[in-house]
Amino acid sequence: MKIINKSFSIIELIVAFFIILIFLGTLSNSYLAIINSYVINQRQLAGLQNLKTALDRIYLEIKTGGYFSTTTNELEFLNINDCVTTTLIFTTTSDDIGYLSLIKNNITSNLSDINLIDIDKFNIYLGGKINTSIPTRDIITNNDTYNLISAKSITIAIEGKVKLKGKNQIPINIQMTAHPFNSFNKTNLCRT
Repeated sequence: MKIINKSFSIIELIVAFFIILIFLGTLSNSYLAIINSYVINQRQLAGLQNLKTALDRIYLEIKTGGYFSTTTNELEFLNINDCVTTTLIFTTTSDDIGYLSLIKNNITSNLSDINLIDIDKFNIYLGGKINTSIPTRDIITNNDTYNLISAKSITIAIEGKVKLKGKNQIPINIQMTAHPFNSFNKTNLCRT
């Protein structure tokens, strides 16, 4: 009985090796694309959550506010619960990255993360008019009217970008309207 040597030739081994390499290369590229997509989605989610947290904080502060006054990039009001002047400010860094800050009791806290969100435009609408001012506390007398001390609605409009990996960015355009509590008793308002 003759033993037949059944082995693969060197050419067959090289061809099989390259087929396996092509399969593994395609598989690893697919895996890297999935991981990259996951990272981009997580960054987008983190940016939107950061903006939502900022808007929630702004909303809660406005709900308990009175004596609203605005300029182009800020909203100042008196928090009726603790009688503290609160200021919402839109500023930009030296790199022209916009962010929101809140000043309360002379303590500044950044509301938006400049690594996640870049705010390009920030507008405040009091009662439907952009950047108008309700009379300030300094010129309101004791026989002031309801309309002088309370804004009916405040809308904040934000345009910007959620920063993703590299130079990729997703544009955002958000408007939030808050209606301050108008049921406060005028005799219990804070006076400065």
